[in-house]
Amino acid sequence: MADQEGLPGAEASLAVSTETPTQVAQVDEPRVFRLRSFPVVYRWNVGKAEQSGEVNGVKYQQTMGRMVLMYPLIDDLDEEDFKVKMSCWQIEVSRTGGSKDGKIPALCQETYDDIHRDLSWWKVDTLPTSERFLIIYLAKANHRQWAGPWYGGALNPHKKGHFGWSDQQGAKKILKELKITSEELKNIEPGEPEDWNHEISTAMTPEQICTGIDMSQSDKDIRLVIHLNEEALDGATARIPLEEVFAADISANEFWVFLRGDSFTLCRGLLAQLVRPELTTWQVRSERRRKLPEATSVCAWGRSWQMIAN
Repeated sequence: MADQEGLPGAEASLAVSTETPTQVAQVDEPRVFRLRSFPVVYRWNVGKAEQSGEVNGVKYQQTMGRMVLMYPLIDDLDEEDFKVKMSCWQIEVSRTGGSKDGKIPALCQETYDDIHRDLSWWKVDTLPTSERFLIIYLAKANHRQWAGPWYGGALNPHKKGHFGWSDQQGAKKILKELKITSEELKNIEPGEPEDWNHEISTAMTPEQICTGIDMSQSDKDIRLVIHLNEEALDGATARIPLEEVFAADISANEFWVFLRGDSFTLCRGLLAQLVRPELTTWQVRSERRRKLPEATSVCAWGRSWQMIAN
């Protein structure tokens, strides 16, 4: 199934595929592909983290920015039969009412790493196979793979009385200014966020987050590199997952990169040669910038958003 929308300014007949957690989905010709999530299994991570799995009856599926938990329901239960609490480092799920009232041990756990509690949510849903699940969507605080959904160490850092968010998450000063109070368990009402784009808005302009754009091509591929302002990126990812900051649409001869929550264009244009959009890959990585803009204070070493089209 595909959303009937295309690149702004493109022909209305262009169809945009629905996203999947692992790959860029393919739709019928003419096709446009939406890059919305980062798969966890890069070649240097094989064997360290699984894209999906099952722990104590709880199925999970993850990207670099989210962890989705699926708990199978045998009885005819609905959302009013559950109570879900979350903090930035643990979740607690309980049955309410009936003879089996009480906590569900498989879903009362410390998460493998910190989460954005206020961007995480849950629902009860029926799959096309008629199976019913309690589904919990966890927004990761750090852009990384998890070895599994739960923390496996002897003592969680949050229990030591220290602030557990890592420096990779963002500058401590920024986090302090945000007055983050997500250490304590909070009751989370069921249902998807009503306006997700508003929830993941960075409140930043392209000029604030982008310090330059490089584009090159070879006989095999076309490479687009968007250099990022470290301070601005830290500020954005202190509030939302890095995976939710950027998005890209690409067809055989056109591309569009934008801030996902705000739809502000970072880069857009026609390609000099045709590509196979289904083979497009993307990543955010740190590297040394060889060509710095003149009369600028931009650091040579920093993060960049990169897309490779074949």
